Amino acid sequence: MLIARGDLAMGESVRVLVVQSGSLMRQAVAQRLEASGVQVVGQAATNAEALVEYAQCYPDVVTVDVRLGAESGLVLISDLLEFYPDAVVVVYSGHVDARLARQALAAGAAGYICRGASRAELREALCRVVSGRRPVLDPRLVEVRSEAVPDPAAAASPVPQLTARQRQVLDLVAAGTTSNKDLAKELFISEKTVKSHIERITASLDVSRRAQLPLRAVELGLLPAAGGEPARLAFSRPATAMLGGVPDRRGNTRHAWRRAQSGPGSPAGARVANARGSSKL
Repeated sequence: MLIARGDLAMGESVRVLVVQSGSLMRQAVAQRLEASGVQVVGQAATNAEALVEYAQCYPDVVTVDVRLGAESGLVLISDLLEFYPDAVVVVYSGHVDARLARQALAAGAAGYICRGASRAELREALCRVVSGRRPVLDPRLVEVRSEAVPDPAAAASPVPQLTARQRQVLDLVAAGTTSNKDLAKELFISEKTVKSHIERITASLDVSRRAQLPLRAVELGLLPAAGGEPARLAFSRPATAMLGGVPDRRGNTRHAWRRAQSGPGSPAGARVANARGSSKL
């Protein structure tokens, strides 16, 4: 299936990173995906390896199982979106489980597809998430699609869960830093990444404009109602040093930023340093 999406030109196939524990199962998933008409550009067995592989191949979609041996695929979803907020993650699991599907969507997954799906269904699901139509749910998950079964965790914790980076962005917006350019300078990230964070925060807090974020955050208890504005973040090096000051082939610094985020001394690099010495899959 060939599609067109943003940076994906007409005639290019969907590029997929497969995250699955167990070499035999991982190969089976990769073969299934390629048979459905997509291109597998990377494979990983663990959360750490997945972060490294994502930085190297920058796929259109990441497919992940909810259970990766002793690790959790749900944690990986959160980690990927923390470091790469424009990542598109789809759970591809052998578990037809509405509870797991809800948890995956809450973690930020763009869809949940069961391994019983046909090649046509799998291809259609991946094309939908890449084109921006989300979430995509396996038709077998009737409870999730109809929202007939309440989520006990959601009922017990109505306050939206933001990542550490999203909290930093929210704090800066509340402190008066409103433009994407200024936010990017404060956090040493690209303006596109700031935009992705803002979109996720406004969606999580259920507001339509960023100007509404501070008041809504106070209502939800995410920001104090009084006592001064949030402390601004202090950094010791300029953004150009973080990005290397070299624009990528598309005229922006996104890929340079990604390399910096996954390089030595960076937050992502610190978390995946042990995985860099592992053998390629």
